[in-house]
Amino acid sequence: MFRGRPGKLAEHGLDRHRFSVLRVPPLYIEQAQMTSVLSSTFRPAACLDLRERIQQGVDFLFEGQLDWGEFPVYGFTKSPKEGKVYEMTVFPTTFALHALSFVRQSEKVSLMRRKGTEFLLDHLEEPGICRYYGRHSILAPDLDDTACVLAALIENGRSVADSLFDHLDGFRDRETKLFRTWMGPAPVCENDIDSVVNANVLFLYGLSGKCEKIDEVVHYLNADSNNLHTQNSQVWYYSPQAYAYMVSRAYADGGVKELLASRDPLCDYLLFTQQEHGGWSNALETAFAVTALLNFGYDGPEVVHALENLCRMQDRSSGAWPSEFVYVAAGSGSQEFTTSICLEALAKSGRSPD
Repeated sequence: MFRGRPGKLAEHGLDRHRFSVLRVPPLYIEQAQMTSVLSSTFRPAACLDLRERIQQGVDFLFEGQLDWGEFPVYGFTKSPKEGKVYEMTVFPTTFALHALSFVRQSEKVSLMRRKGTEFLLDHLEEPGICRYYGRHSILAPDLDDTACVLAALIENGRSVADSLFDHLDGFRDRETKLFRTWMGPAPVCENDIDSVVNANVLFLYGLSGKCEKIDEVVHYLNADSNNLHTQNSQVWYYSPQAYAYMVSRAYADGGVKELLASRDPLCDYLLFTQQEHGGWSNALETAFAVTALLNFGYDGPEVVHALENLCRMQDRSSGAWPSEFVYVAAGSGSQEFTTSICLEALAKSGRSPD
């Protein structure tokens, strides 16, 4: 574990107005200021009982999982709190399954993982690709959903044929060798290259021990991470926190240690944009950010402060965290998705039981 150094972003003279272009939370403080406002007396009891909080979150997911194994998200017509419309999707279930692999295993957790795995298998199409709305959708298959689904299946004991990676390689840009998002006609824009999508593909390749085949993606993400304060190649995701989470997941859980060059700039960025109350703009952004810091091995007091903030945002009556927008498409999100990422953060904090 490391505790880092003062963030480099202040050295560039960057301020809140510069960051607002990236939709970063509106309150920024220097590292020295930030440290002075952190709690120095955190104990597990200060966040009440993390074991109990994690179990409450697990219980909420157990109740929220649909009969066919899906962890739902909703499209919202007004805000992430109202006007919700159910939409069957495969993507959120992959993140719930990933988070559940880090909590205490139990009959409930095992049942959720089994049902979720079967749900994902039901929506795989030959030769092993996936669509956001599932196999019956007219929307083209895409690499983001395909990579996340295959990674979740690997994490739950399923294997992926080597020939499938040859198929996926066919959707790389000829010049840059980066992965395009769509595996068919793009629905709303040209066949884009998205940094988060490439991070998720790299996560899959890392889990499969094949990341050396796509060095260009590693170099691209490392370069993107070092320029996050000026530019970022996200098309389908709302925030830099989501980007940091996906890159850190490929690094820590996918074993892509070549992403080490992304660690310092992303940690600097996250620490610089942390708000005084310990979180980022909402529960989901906070969970993305603190999980990224933990994935990169950062264990400074800012992490403790962020965990305290997450604990305050949990609904103790239901065990859930609030619904927030996840990605650009349809303004989608759900309590189940936010709760999954929050559970991962708490479970990885090292303050919960094995």
